[in-house]
Amino acid sequence: MRSSNKSIIRQIGLIRSKGVVEQKFTSLLGGDFRTIEYSVPHEYVQKYWDAYQACSNKNASVNGKIFELIIETLLYREGILPYYIQAKAAFVPNVDFDVLLYAESEPVCLSIKTSLRERYKQADLEAVALKYVHRKAQCFLLTLEKNEADNVAEMNSTTW
Repeated sequence: MRSSNKSIIRQIGLIRSKGVVEQKFTSLLGGDFRTIEYSVPHEYVQKYWDAYQACSNKNASVNGKIFELIIETLLYREGILPYYIQAKAAFVPNVDFDVLLYAESEPVCLSIKTSLRERYKQADLEAVALKYVHRKAQCFLLTLEKNEADNVAEMNSTTW
């Protein structure tokens, strides 16, 4: 297969193999994420997520991968490079970070979740593991559900 037949998200390495996630993502908003116009980053996320929500045949595992791709393509568009997907950090065993990048040679991890439910606990444990080894690491939990994010923030503020 010639590289010109590959989707742009496979060409730049965001997806390794052809599948449902690639097909869904490339069918949204004209197929090439580099051409989507937006003023501020959250507008880009909202445009893609709204387009995906309008699709039929959604399922939970694809939802998460689509949200991850939206964030990853946004990082690419914003020139926040390099970043690593499903990455391991040195001396942090048994953790695959959704997105790992470096700012001033310190790790920054992004946990990307469409819905928090109990998943915020996993993100918290991953952050603790990373910060135990890399003290100046920064960790962020990204979600689409404002109410869930508010609930988690409220729970955390009352436990400290």
